[in-house]
Amino acid sequence: MAVKFGLALGGGGVKGLAHIALLKQLDEWKIKPTLIAGSSMGAILGALYAHGLTGKEIEDRVRMHIIGPNEGVKETFRKSKHLLKWARVFSWEKSRGGLITADGLFEHLFSEIINLDFNDLDIAFKAIATDYHTGQEVVLRSGELLPAVRASMAVPGVFAPVKINTRLLIDGGVINNLPCDQVAGCGGKIIASDVISLPTFRSPSTLQVMSGALNIMIADRTRRLMQEFPPDFIFKPNTEGVDAFDFHKIADVLVQGQAAVDISRDSLARVLKI
Repeated sequence: MAVKFGLALGGGGVKGLAHIALLKQLDEWKIKPTLIAGSSMGAILGALYAHGLTGKEIEDRVRMHIIGPNEGVKETFRKSKHLLKWARVFSWEKSRGGLITADGLFEHLFSEIINLDFNDLDIAFKAIATDYHTGQEVVLRSGELLPAVRASMAVPGVFAPVKINTRLLIDGGVINNLPCDQVAGCGGKIIASDVISLPTFRSPSTLQVMSGALNIMIADRTRRLMQEFPPDFIFKPNTEGVDAFDFHKIADVLVQGQAAVDISRDSLARVLKI
């Protein structure tokens, strides 16, 4: 019989879509975590999975917006109708504090969680955010689900902060990108999915230097937290050469996620006693 476990899903923008392969493997084994904690993209996928969507259903939704190099005209035209909607998925932010708004991301791609409360979820879930004024970690686990997820993914300078009660919240990855500590109390194993990789660009652009520096800081903070709350298994897809907003590399990320599952499946099975 599989053991009880908690699942920590890290942030990383587009790189976080590699989590999907791990979710699909759990579905194949017909096992579910007792608790999920997610930051940023990990919070989006964690909320969807906690609500009851399968890894395959999430992947299919994402793949509807990818046109591959070998797809024919008919398939391309079919998908182009979905691709045209990307303009509504991410549009310019009208309020202060961010460049774009992600309202369409949920209205078009993941509408299931728009009107949900945490109590409506099939699996206990925590979204990790950061208090902009105090720098403290904020663990969101009750109330409306969508504002919590939006707060967790409020990347500074990209998405506007989200106000919940009296607190102004930004991306959870700023303070705790891989929240192993938040699933440590599940009474079982800790499974962590970490998609952050250190920079490898030999002649980086200005933006690549900035994103690489952020990844270095996130990786260092994650390392420190994992020393205190070591996971029993770390799922580590190869996301080298992918930046957080490389939407044109989504297909590559999905492939790398599956490759990581293929390599680590036996090790994970042993931890979970499959």
